[in-house]
Amino acid sequence: MLLFLGISKFFLYLVPFSVLIISRSTLFPFIVGKAVFLRFIVELSLFFFVLYLVWERPELERLKKKIIDTDYSFILRSKIFWAVTAFVALFAIAGIFGVDPRISFWSNFERGEGIFQVFHYYLFFLLLLFVFRKEDDWRRLFLFSIFAGIGVTLYGLLQLWGVEGVVSSGQGRIQGTLGNPAYVGAYLMFGMFYVAQLLLQEKRRFLQLSLFLVFGFFIVGFLFAQTRGSLLGLLAGLGLSFLYLVWKAPSKRFRHVSLGILGFLIVVAGLIFALRHKPFIQNLPFARIFDIDLQGSGAQSRFWTWKSAFKGFLDRPLLGWGPENFSRAFDKYFDVRHFISPNASGQQLWFDRAHNNVLEYLVQTGILGLLAYLSIFIVVYWILFKKSLNERYEEALRPLIKNALMIFMPTAYFVQSLVLFDVLPIFLNLFLFLAYAVHVLEGNKSVDIKKV
Repeated sequence: MLLFLGISKFFLYLVPFSVLIISRSTLFPFIVGKAVFLRFIVELSLFFFVLYLVWERPELERLKKKIIDTDYSFILRSKIFWAVTAFVALFAIAGIFGVDPRISFWSNFERGEGIFQVFHYYLFFLLLLFVFRKEDDWRRLFLFSIFAGIGVTLYGLLQLWGVEGVVSSGQGRIQGTLGNPAYVGAYLMFGMFYVAQLLLQEKRRFLQLSLFLVFGFFIVGFLFAQTRGSLLGLLAGLGLSFLYLVWKAPSKRFRHVSLGILGFLIVVAGLIFALRHKPFIQNLPFARIFDIDLQGSGAQSRFWTWKSAFKGFLDRPLLGWGPENFSRAFDKYFDVRHFISPNASGQQLWFDRAHNNVLEYLVQTGILGLLAYLSIFIVVYWILFKKSLNERYEEALRPLIKNALMIFMPTAYFVQSLVLFDVLPIFLNLFLFLAYAVHVLEGNKSVDIKKV
């Protein structure tokens, strides 16, 4: 019954709104409510999708044919699908053989990112592949994600304005409904990606203007989050995207324009970095985002933590300590400079995350888990590279720009993750992007699910 499929799809549209949940009655109001809401909504979507499959194909053999012998088979042929599946599987195996399987599975109320939660992201990923078969489905999901992003940003600005009743950490940076300003920059980069994707499809002037205004609103939120790692990720993503446009430019004029924009970005970024300590930069309300200093206490504390992380990896190199067990390795190889450094005052002394995804997965899931994680990005870039070699763009620029955006997003995410870690708002959007990448790069976009 298609009604069940529609209900399943409806719940998937609600998933992006999990980032807006603040559970004030819990010890960690920015974490617990989001995790519970996301799990419940994904499980409801799965329940109704199973009802749809059973109703449509009551016989097991016919169900098998529906998945293997029809247009759903592109999922099983997808390299991105298998890379994501391998990562989730090794994430779980590392937890089973880790130092504390219980905490690996359930995590804790402060983080909530154990195996159980990651399985829900993976279910979300799978449901998107099976349920979303048309461009209109993805367009609506992007719209709902953008509405959620507007809510996060607006709440963050209310925090800056000191509106009564708004939960805030008082850091002078917007944290929105996410609980930490560091997450906002990465989250809004995904929002910018969704806006750009819709701008490529939208032809109505009023809606184009509305999307441009939303894009500007997200930039404001991005700047006032003042997350330096996200800025580096954004610049890296833009740089690689424009290099791609230069490489695949259909004309000299387009190549010159792309080179000009790339050069402009490099010059502006270089000038801001060189002049970041000047008063006219320091007086900006979001000046912190430009204050990148590898000798500062914040950077040094991360370097010491990374050293402890690598020592922990050497203890358990194959499958690591297990998800959510980084603190065990950190405690064992704690660097006393966190206490005795002249700059130690005011810096973070204890970490339950490596603040570097490469080291994070290396410690938690070992070399096997890290290779599975990196394979996701290798596969995406490989498919894009092969696709670009076989396509010409003389007649239409939209496919070229769309490919550039598909290069931007994983690059921006990966670079910012070198100084941060994955949490629900980022994980959710990463799995959403990967499902969309399967659809765009490896899927059968013309299939109508009603005919399957």
